[in-house]
Amino acid sequence: MLFRPGDAIADFAVLFPCGAGAFGQVYLVRDGSGRECALKVLSPDRRGERELAGLLRFQRVAHPSLLHIDRISTLPDGRIFYTMDAADHAESGDTYVPDTLARRMRERKVIPPDELKKIMLELAEGLTALHRAHLIHRDIKPENILFVHGRATLADAGAVGEFDGTTLVGTPDYLPPEVCLGKRRFTAADDCCALGLVLYSALTGEPPRKFPSTPRTLVSPEEVALFKTAQRACIPPGISAYRFRELLEHPEKTAPRRKWRWIAFAAAAIILCMVLAAATLHSKRPPAPAPTPEKKTATVQAPEKKPAPAMTPAERARASVAYSEAFVRKMKADEAALRAEQARIKSPKVQPVGAKRRDEVASAGSETTTAAELLEKYRLTAEEQKLVDKWMAECVDFDRKINAAYMARDNARVAKLMAEKEAKLPYGIAEFCGDEMRIRKYLDILTRDYTPRSRRRLEAALQYRRDGLKKVLDVLPPEELAKWR
Repeated sequence: MLFRPGDAIADFAVLFPCGAGAFGQVYLVRDGSGRECALKVLSPDRRGERELAGLLRFQRVAHPSLLHIDRISTLPDGRIFYTMDAADHAESGDTYVPDTLARRMRERKVIPPDELKKIMLELAEGLTALHRAHLIHRDIKPENILFVHGRATLADAGAVGEFDGTTLVGTPDYLPPEVCLGKRRFTAADDCCALGLVLYSALTGEPPRKFPSTPRTLVSPEEVALFKTAQRACIPPGISAYRFRELLEHPEKTAPRRKWRWIAFAAAAIILCMVLAAATLHSKRPPAPAPTPEKKTATVQAPEKKPAPAMTPAERARASVAYSEAFVRKMKADEAALRAEQARIKSPKVQPVGAKRRDEVASAGSETTTAAELLEKYRLTAEEQKLVDKWMAECVDFDRKINAAYMARDNARVAKLMAEKEAKLPYGIAEFCGDEMRIRKYLDILTRDYTPRSRRRLEAALQYRRDGLKKVLDVLPPEELAKWR
């Protein structure tokens, strides 16, 4: 049952219908005191029950950047409704057009960096409060970002869940692929990833699926800083909402934190205190008694060695400082080795190659090698590139259908599509396409911010692609290869 302007819902008068969907209908209403607010009537099915559970969780958190839920009640027919703050009027006139970030992006395509930074700061503050309550939003997108009294506000509380929730909800364009495919659970970092994709779309005017490509040159330092923040939020392992806000406020902190440095200094300070305490206790010991002279005998004895003189307090302090400095140097060396090992683990794994190939890779590791030279060195042949493009097109089409089936909760169709994908892309082609999708996603980042470290990661990724393709072609039967050609 839909309501029209002038109808009454409980003690609220309907002013305008705002929209209707699978989860219910939303109206702009006026209460008995004359205040305008938004009212949503939930669907009388499982989707409505799930949204009600999210509302009850969301209602526990109060923050200006989180939509305030006023009242939850029921209609005479048993349907549940709730009221909340209404978005600002986007246009002056008789009709009501809610002011959302999606509407601003449609009208202006690109949001100015100063305005966009203010919006993201307000949203990051609200998201931080939500995460501190051990809740995740799970459906951050421009349509769910309203402007209430001029402030950016996160809406659509129906998808809010606990940290350990397993239900798959959200919009696929703003979800990591592994979450859409059910390979892992949704985490708080995925909320920040969705917010980073919103930042990317509002900054560049491109849809989130084109991340991290940039259709235009980011000229101003503010635009570059915002783009780097979006990168940090969207590239695994992601960042927290508090860190997201910190990067917006202090763009110079885009480099990862070096927490191991502080641990090393703290350990060195503790060791130094222990050494100084030991030296102080040693200085308070009574002097050793003088050795008693032995009686003279006819036997000639070797001269007795005198004990080493005791160190003065100044000498002991200098020795303690030298020991502490040596300890700090060792801790710094261990920290550098740990960072190098972490970078090696995070980089794409390179398949084992022969000694001759290892020598070629080592000789190609000159710091003067440019990104263009690396891309040219590992470029696939025209026939190989055509073959890979055909595989990728087929894989992307299957993944799109599987994602749609997941969102529709059609598990039978998901299983059927995955079986069809394995049959259509056998002999490791499907696994190669998954690796190729990830490699293509990061190639643009590695070539844009080209440094000696990114050069090594870029070369490892290109080598991994070449070895993976060779492995597939070695096991692919000729008749199967002929079908693709």
